[in-house]
Amino acid sequence: MKSYIIIGQPCEINFSEVDQNNYEDCVTSDLKGEIVVSYTGEMPQSIKNCVNKSVEYTDKDILIEELLSPDWTTYGFLDPNPEENDDMNMMRQTYQDEL
Repeated sequence: MKSYIIIGQPCEINFSEVDQNNYEDCVTSDLKGEIVVSYTGEMPQSIKNCVNKSVEYTDKDILIEELLSPDWTTYGFLDPNPEENDDMNMMRQTYQDEL
């Protein structure tokens, strides 16, 4: 099963243990410099060693909603109808494609 985790800096990631090849391949927060990495199976040791990390997400849709929040991105503005917001839908699709 594929898992996702948000990691804050500083953290030494062994990219041979995750799906991404380097930091540039990761989805990155506009605001905090946090990144999202994914992996299959058990959590890699380099991720376990990171102090500043989120819970492990196994549902990509739940993770995407977290990435659309104001804490993660400038696209996460407070909108009474986020499902109808074109910018939010564009970012939702972007994250869907990139993760």
